[in-house]
Amino acid sequence: MLGIRSIARVRPQPASYLLSRGAPKIALSKRTYANANEVDITKIPLKQLGCFAEFYVPPRLRDCPVTSWHRLVIRRFAAFAMNTFSVYRFRKDTNLKLQFNDWKERTVEEYVKTNKIFAKACSLRKQHREPFIKEQLDGVAGTHVIQALSRRVSKFPANTKVNWNLLSIEENPKVISVAPIPNKDEVTALLQLVTKVKTKQEMIVDSNGKTDKTERVVTDYLVSTIDPFTKEQLLVGSLFESDHMRGVQPEFDPKDVGGMMAFQKRAGDIYREPPKAIASN
Repeated sequence: MLGIRSIARVRPQPASYLLSRGAPKIALSKRTYANANEVDITKIPLKQLGCFAEFYVPPRLRDCPVTSWHRLVIRRFAAFAMNTFSVYRFRKDTNLKLQFNDWKERTVEEYVKTNKIFAKACSLRKQHREPFIKEQLDGVAGTHVIQALSRRVSKFPANTKVNWNLLSIEENPKVISVAPIPNKDEVTALLQLVTKVKTKQEMIVDSNGKTDKTERVVTDYLVSTIDPFTKEQLLVGSLFESDHMRGVQPEFDPKDVGGMMAFQKRAGDIYREPPKAIASN
């Protein structure tokens, strides 16, 4: 992705992630609501909602110590069970069909547009970059993603032309995590999906008369927030594969509003550095 960094998992304090009837319930910032029990997710613009939690993304076994494989296999079953329950709850609460194919296609479209817009913004004069990103990604990406890209594009060297191209989709996109987000009545109002997208990408950078062309295969775990009633969908962040130590359920501190906000900000930076690998244990 533009030679900066691909999707990463973060290790800071995750966003508040509560359980309601076995499914996730989100406690948002106290700047908006006094406490978690009063949260009405439907009153908040979709674009302002970042990645709610560090959802579990099963790591590749070959990247983990052999001694952890049996635990990882069990966690995959646990993650599958959680996703199955989430699908059941969505259907029960909304009486809607899950449009996984449409959601995956939209995720890829928003991902591609986000990369292309960022590349084009890097080619503009510095004073035009941030306004261009905000205008072009409105309705495509969430506020946290737009703010992160705006910070990065402001530091990109002047007099540089950048082109980004999607060469191919290497694998069929796969939904890794399904999280129904309830309203204050504990009825599903939104969905947050983590989708695995593996692509072959090309980046061309022209600077000072020199052209640098790079091709690479990238695997991303993209987080999307979806309003199934209005069909609005936004790219709100990204994750990396989970390490071999953590469990399926994200840890959280409902009172740590600062930690939640910091996590959403970091998850929104889809070009951030990946975390350091945890030593074998």
